[in-house]
Amino acid sequence: MKFIQFIISLLLTIGLVNLLNKPLTEFPVIGEKLQKTPASKLPALGPFINPFEGFWQNGESLQPNITKKIRHEDLRAPVEVVYDNRLVPHIFAQNEHDLYFAQGYITAQLRLWQVDFQARAAMGRLSEIIGNFTLDFDKEQRRVGMGFAAEKVRQNIEADTISFAVAEAYLKGANTYIEGLNYRNLPLEFKLMSYLPEKWTLDHLAGLYTYMARDLAFRERDIEMTNALKLFGRENFQVMYPDFPKGIDPIIPANTKWDFEASAIDTTTSDTEGLDSNDQASLTPSLFTKPDPDNGSNNWAVSGDKTESGNPILCSDPHLGLNLPSIWLECQLQTPEMNVYGVTLPGSPGIVIGFNEDIAWGVTNGGHDVADWYKITFKDNKTKAEYKFDGEWRKTTQRIEEIKVKGGRVVLDTVIYTHIGPVSYEDASNPKHNMALHWKAHEGSNEFKTFYLLNKAKNYDDYNEALKTYECPAQNFAFASKEGTIAMWHQGKFPLKKRGQGKRVQDGTKSSEQWQGYIPREHNPHVVNPSRGFVSSANQHPASADYPYYYNGRFEFYRNRRLNQQLTMLKDIDVEDMKNLQNDNYNLKAAEVLPFILSHINDSTLSEKEKVSYNLLKEWNYENTVEQLAPSIFEELWTQLFALIWDEVATAEKDETPMEYPQAYPTIQLFTTQPKHELLDIKGTPERETAAILSQKAFSAAVTELDAWQIKNVKEATWGNFKGTAVRHLANIPQFSVTGLATNGHRGILNATSQRHGPSWKMVVELGDSIKAYGVYPGGQSGNPGSPYYSNFISTWVEGEYYPLWFMKSSADEGRKILLKQSFVGE
Repeated sequence: MKFIQFIISLLLTIGLVNLLNKPLTEFPVIGEKLQKTPASKLPALGPFINPFEGFWQNGESLQPNITKKIRHEDLRAPVEVVYDNRLVPHIFAQNEHDLYFAQGYITAQLRLWQVDFQARAAMGRLSEIIGNFTLDFDKEQRRVGMGFAAEKVRQNIEADTISFAVAEAYLKGANTYIEGLNYRNLPLEFKLMSYLPEKWTLDHLAGLYTYMARDLAFRERDIEMTNALKLFGRENFQVMYPDFPKGIDPIIPANTKWDFEASAIDTTTSDTEGLDSNDQASLTPSLFTKPDPDNGSNNWAVSGDKTESGNPILCSDPHLGLNLPSIWLECQLQTPEMNVYGVTLPGSPGIVIGFNEDIAWGVTNGGHDVADWYKITFKDNKTKAEYKFDGEWRKTTQRIEEIKVKGGRVVLDTVIYTHIGPVSYEDASNPKHNMALHWKAHEGSNEFKTFYLLNKAKNYDDYNEALKTYECPAQNFAFASKEGTIAMWHQGKFPLKKRGQGKRVQDGTKSSEQWQGYIPREHNPHVVNPSRGFVSSANQHPASADYPYYYNGRFEFYRNRRLNQQLTMLKDIDVEDMKNLQNDNYNLKAAEVLPFILSHINDSTLSEKEKVSYNLLKEWNYENTVEQLAPSIFEELWTQLFALIWDEVATAEKDETPMEYPQAYPTIQLFTTQPKHELLDIKGTPERETAAILSQKAFSAAVTELDAWQIKNVKEATWGNFKGTAVRHLANIPQFSVTGLATNGHRGILNATSQRHGPSWKMVVELGDSIKAYGVYPGGQSGNPGSPYYSNFISTWVEGEYYPLWFMKSSADEGRKILLKQSFVGE
């Protein structure tokens, strides 16, 4: 019935046409920019609606269309695969080669279009399948050096014997599946978008890890911060964008004694804080796309001293965009030497977040700034053949990017490279906009090797060794072992910087402004078996200001403090306590700022509607739950207040001057501790606004806006209605998306579910003589929109429930309904 409804909806979308071979209307595609833009032509309807080969063949029953036996000459021994009742594959192989061959085949079988589409997006190749409307997106990917970075990653994989062998087996398995396809069993999106899959290569794998870096380690704000310094001046700039605001709760507890001698760096420069600039003109290039600022996560591990059972418990929930097909694919991998369970990134072998018989691990984003912009001075701004560095002229190189566009056109874009990196921003008419990008991802690394080794790790030493190859994007790796060790490493390869360096656009003509090497890996912030009985991270500062090395970035201030408060308080912890903590909806930001706001509102002057909202806020328990109105009122109140406080930033942006809004935490510190500060004054009004005046203005505006929202939407603005979470298809095809979800939580809350972002995989693992593990993600195992396994986990995820994870010992295990079995054999 569900598939029939889907077919009817799809046919209504396509509409009626008289000429079956005429392409149809256009639809939007991936990304915030692209979702607003019409793109690829729909297919000729003849083949598409052919009952024998067209989209009808993509419908699946509860028994999926999976080939039961696969033969291939590369297989060295039989492989057995058990699919449980959630379509989770449990792969049992006798050697690693066959294991990863089978994983590659199964990944292509379940997620072929997703991997193909994401690889093209990563490398700036969407225009090949979509056309002119994604040309700007592809150019941007090329200009920031995504292809250049991926080539370095590929070279590192090729240079490592183990990594290369695993990757080759995985890719061979995937391509075996692709080679067996015909139009009838092509994934629906290929039919809809009229193109064919290409074979998977090392470039696809390298592109996936480069895309991770783009999404998680490209949080530079140099241009915006440079403009903010010029507009607000040094003193106010430090108030708005402090490196270490008061009251932070870092990953490594404050006052930790650092048992190493920090590497010396040269601080000789005319600008030791990296903030001065003689050029008073603003930088106004068209900015490249920024990663979602909410890309983050929670993870923690509690020692057996704090648990009811005496066993350690590890929890992990990465916060990413909510998409279909899902970001993750759940599976189990077993050989005689390894048995590991968790989630993998489709397109890459192994498990990224998970557990084995001895350890468990989870990751959160590190937040370090490892991408800096440098102004480049060319000898000739037309040829750009040479650039100035330390008083000499150095030769540039050129990388000619060839962008193929659907229909046969080829667009060439020449990107100039310096020793710093690509001159991504380039403007012949305005030389000050010639800026080169120094980004850690351009140097290449082998993050894939880290996960390969973690899958096999048995103890802390193995875990620590595995992390040594991990460089970018920086992650916080939580760890727990069956033997009782818990640990956290803030892992990445971090540049040695002078204080303040990297907060603004720097002078690319001076070596004194360059990175001075890297922080030694053993000096990265880390902790093992802390006395407080837990380790935790939620994207906050990795270390306090007394850490011997300077670093900057964008960090969290609320989830981390709530998490540590709860973990400190909890005793006799069990798995249910940890599930509840992942689903915690307490709004710490509201709890800290709302009483101050309400104390400055004169309730005797309020209208009847305003009094209702005022009383709801006064009585609110600070829980962002779907049935309440108060969270919606607060969210609109904060939106209005924030806009009033930072009116100067909004004005600058209207004038097309890129500017960075301060984060909520320093904003609230300013608002509550300096209520008459000049920054609170609205520049376009004759009066001098204070915190009290802004509170009243914002409250009245919020009530008006929320009332208008209810009238427009013809429903009450409860939090579930007002927020409205959506899990959208990667190409933003409405019929393949799930929208209108009423979810608890929000950004800045442990349950960080917002409109299009949230916990992409929630996992709780208790390690002991037997493993107790639970997990869920917002999607389903299949990438086929016509499958009952495409989005079937979403309702469980919305309710805050979990699935028990079936950690099988062998393919003969019983105890859960088995959906089907699949075998791989040699020829």
